[in-house]
Amino acid sequence: MRHAKGRLVTLGILAFGTVLVSVSVKNTYAAAEPSWREGHAIETRPPELESDRPAFVGQTRAPYHATSPFHVTVLTDRLHAPWSLAFLPDGPCW
Repeated sequence: MRHAKGRLVTLGILAFGTVLVSVSVKNTYAAAEPSWREGHAIETRPPELESDRPAFVGQTRAPYHATSPFHVTVLTDRLHAPWSLAFLPDGPCW
């Protein structure tokens, strides 16, 4: 009985600590709307650390480029767990 009570107290302290930490954590970066303009970077947030620098000269955030729409064709919806897909060079999937 003594061990069960000690475990219950320990579990309660851990649960309280977890809740306390999760409530106290702030989201320091507000979610900004991505820029969907051609040639502009999608990611607009500042680096996480002030000391973050590009890995090499000229490294930038990748710019947005519009792509052509694609068409999805469902071959079957009866496969529970497909085990193999092969994409051929000319496009079809077998």
